[in-house]
Amino acid sequence: MAGTEHNSVFVRELDGTLIDLLPPGDYEVAGQESGLRFESWQADGKAFFLTSTERDPQVADLYRYDADTYARKLVFQNSRDLPFPTRGFNVSPDGRWLALDFHHTRYDFDIYLVDLASDDRTPERILASEDGEVVYRGIGYTPDGSKFIYGTDANGEFCRPGRTSSTGKTEQLIRTDWDVTSTRTNVESGVFFSPDGRYRITIENADARNKVTVIDTGRGEPVDLSFLPDGMISDPRFAPDGVRVAIQLERDTRPTDIYLVDLGDRTHRKLTEALNPEIRESDLVESEVVRFKSSDGLEIPGLLYRPRQASDTTRSRGVDTRRTGRTGTGRAAIRSSGTL
Repeated sequence: MAGTEHNSVFVRELDGTLIDLLPPGDYEVAGQESGLRFESWQADGKAFFLTSTERDPQVADLYRYDADTYARKLVFQNSRDLPFPTRGFNVSPDGRWLALDFHHTRYDFDIYLVDLASDDRTPERILASEDGEVVYRGIGYTPDGSKFIYGTDANGEFCRPGRTSSTGKTEQLIRTDWDVTSTRTNVESGVFFSPDGRYRITIENADARNKVTVIDTGRGEPVDLSFLPDGMISDPRFAPDGVRVAIQLERDTRPTDIYLVDLGDRTHRKLTEALNPEIRESDLVESEVVRFKSSDGLEIPGLLYRPRQASDTTRSRGVDTRRTGRTGTGRAAIRSSGTL
């Protein structure tokens, strides 16, 4: 819910009734997302988890909601002594463990782990850098809950995923030369598992375009995705059967549409049509990645949108988009807000 400086979460019943889960509280806090935020379902479907800033607008607490009655229980109370922000809560599939991102600075994050079955539920730091600024951000868990997946730039410029187990052993999950991230801003996402763990989807930001890899973990082989339409895939959501997955697909000449993909039958079905019927896709152009030398010699990448009528003999205005900054990345796609 936007426009009131805070968020709410609604439940839609089978008869269409909407239930607002937002309780009374002080949610007015500048510069921070406040109110309720949905975190995840428990794997058995009997409960779900929400964070709330009703007690203290500066920090978020975690609640477990009964999926039938919507009765809730406070399972983790945040503290200003060790404040965790309103984002970065990762609950294990069985509801036992809570991983938390802790921000020292914009470029220096640690990860803490809480045993929600313990009496004191004290956060324990499990991933951190003792030397310099390093990003550690939670991604999620393997479906069986035995390993926690995280992203880090500890080994280079890009945020790559690793995993750690209850023994404390860490290892690199995926070797890549790009950021592993599903969307334009969320570096903590980018690795997704089917409920049964058979499929693992990885999304890399490869030169402003999402590079998607689906691994059949049983065979250890990639799944051929050539049957899908051209475009940039993001935000996959698996169905309970673990074979069907909903995806968002967009490209420079089309806004985001939703597709339902069957990885078993290698089929897909388009569920939405977002392109304005008054816009001809043939009038729009695909971008190309170009690189420029800055005044200090540093190479800066950008996306060039070249008008169709432009040529070596016919000059025309074009659009070049560049995104700078350590945490900012651009993507090649049309934006519904009117920006690239």
